Amino acid sequence: DEKEEEEEEERQRRQLQIDGGKTLKNVMQNLVLLIRFKNHDYRMNGCLPTKEEVHELFNAVDGHDPLAPSGSVRDCFRYNSYDTFDLQSRVCSWCDVDMPESYYGDGYYGMTGILGEAIQECLSRCEVEMGGFGDFDVDGDGRMDAVAILHS
Repeated sequence: DEKEEEEEEERQRRQLQIDGGKTLKNVMQNLVLLIRFKNHDYRMNGCLPTKEEVHELFNAVDGHDPLAPSGSVRDCFRYNSYDTFDLQSRVCSWCDVDMPESYYGDGYYGMTGILGEAIQECLSRCEVEMGGFGDFDVDGDGRMDAVAILHS
């Protein structure tokens, strides 16, 4: 049956061979957005981690000295799932948004929904950088499965 063949191909696509011949059956792509508020540019220049450093923080296997000496985000998921789940993160470049932190915080620590404007702005830019978001929808429901957002 064609549907069964497609499901089997999808299952095999999700598997990841790791050292020692173990097979992780649950692999998920995680999108990492980096948001810098407009008023943070002057004081954060050179103080924010680079895109490459954030990549190591999220993806380094068995940690990274000095960025993630006790383990990366990926290590944490693998450890807590007994090596059955592998979160692989792809990091977008820092996105400089049009408004200051106070605008997006809206007097209520960013909990009013206005922060969504910054997220949408950065998602639009990141979609171009990543060439689309298809890789982030492993289960095929039309939505990204995992997104992490870091801001200045």
